[in-house]
Amino acid sequence: MIRRHLLPLLLMLPLLGQLALTTAVSAQTPTAATHWQPARGLSWQIQFSEELAGDPLPVAVYDLDGFDTDAETVAALHAQGTRVLCYVNMGAWEDWRPDAEAYPEEVIGNAWEEWEGERFIDIRRLDVLAPILEARLDMCRDKGFDAVEPDNIDTAQNDPEVTGFELTDDDQVRFNRWLAEAAHARGLAIGQKNIPDLTAQLIDVYDFAVTEDCFVDGWCDDVRAYLDANKPVFAIEYTDTDADLDEICPQAAAAGYSVVLKHRELDAWRETCPATEANGCDQLGTYVSQLATLIAANDGLARLKTADYDTLALSAADADTVVGSLTTLIAQLGAIAPPDAARAYHAAYVDLVTWYRDLAEHRDAASHQRLIDDDKRIVPALGMAVAAGQATCSAAVWDDAFTPLT
Repeated sequence: MIRRHLLPLLLMLPLLGQLALTTAVSAQTPTAATHWQPARGLSWQIQFSEELAGDPLPVAVYDLDGFDTDAETVAALHAQGTRVLCYVNMGAWEDWRPDAEAYPEEVIGNAWEEWEGERFIDIRRLDVLAPILEARLDMCRDKGFDAVEPDNIDTAQNDPEVTGFELTDDDQVRFNRWLAEAAHARGLAIGQKNIPDLTAQLIDVYDFAVTEDCFVDGWCDDVRAYLDANKPVFAIEYTDTDADLDEICPQAAAAGYSVVLKHRELDAWRETCPATEANGCDQLGTYVSQLATLIAANDGLARLKTADYDTLALSAADADTVVGSLTTLIAQLGAIAPPDAARAYHAAYVDLVTWYRDLAEHRDAASHQRLIDDDKRIVPALGMAVAAGQATCSAAVWDDAFTPLT
C-alpha cells in the first residue's frame, strides 16, 4: 500500500513540474499515435557544422542534422530534458548523402546555385519520392528524434528556369501536407520551414515554424499565426546580414518568437535575446491557467488531485499529457533563470518524469515501495526548483500565477 503522505506531492506535481528545466520533455520516443506538440516561447539551439562537445546548452530544443547525428546523441539530449529536431532536406537532392543514388535522374532538376552539390527535385513525383523520403523519416524516428525540420519545402516559389520543373503552389501544398501526414504517422512533429505565403494552407497540419531572416527581411508577421495558435516560431537570423538583436529582441519578446543569431554555417556559436521578467514571469498566470484547464478536462489527470492511491490508474497517455503540457511553463521560467536555478530545474525534471512514468506503468507492491524510496530523493530536488522559481519571480507574480492550481 502506498503511503498517504505522498498525496501532497501528487497534488503538487502538476504545479511543480513546471519548475523542472527549460527543457521539459519526455525522454521516450513518441508512438505512431501521438507526436510532440510544442508551445511557443521555447529556447533553442541549431547546430549543423560542428560536433556537440562538452555539456549541451540548457535549452528546450536542439536542431541537428538527421544524417550526421547518432541515436546516442539524441538520447543524451533527451536525458537532460531536451527535445531534438531532425534536419532533413526534403525538397532537394544532395550528392553527399548516403541515399543520393536512390533518386532517379528523372526527378533531379537544376543545380541550386547557392549550395554546391544540391539540385532541385520534382516534388510532384511522390510516386517515386515517397519511399525515399519515408526512409528519411524512418531514420529520424529510429534515432529517437522528436520532430522533423524539413528543408527546401518551398521549391515552387522559384521560377521553372531555376528549378527545371513547372511547379505550382498547389503542387507545393500537396507535397508539404503529405510530408506532415507521413511525419505524424511516425510519431514525429514537423515544422514549416520558411515559405510564409503558404502558412494559411499548412498551419493546421504543421506543429511549428522555422524561419530564416524573417526579421531582417520583414516577413515574420506572415508566420505569426503559429504564435497565435501557441505553436513556436524558431527564428534564425544570420550575422552576414544587417540583423541587429537590439532591434529584433523587443519585437520578438512581445510576440513570442524564439530568436537565435547564427553564423551562416550554423556552427556552435549562438547569440539570443536577453530574457526579461516581462517575457517570463508575467506570463506564468496565463500558462498555468491553461494547464489547470487541461487537468480539469482530463480524467486521468483529475484523478491525481482526488483519487486514493490504491485505486489510482494513471495511463501512459495521461503521463505524456502531463509532461507535454508543462513544456510551455518551464520554457517561461527557464528563459529567465540564472544557471544555478536552471540546474535545479534540470534535476527536478529528470526525477519528475521518471516518477510519473513509474506511477503509470507499475501497480505491484515492490514497485510501490520503490516509488516511496524515490519520493525521498525527488522531494529535495523539487524543493530546490521551487526555491529557484520563487527567487526568479516576484512574490506577487508567483502567487497570482498558481492560484488556478490551488
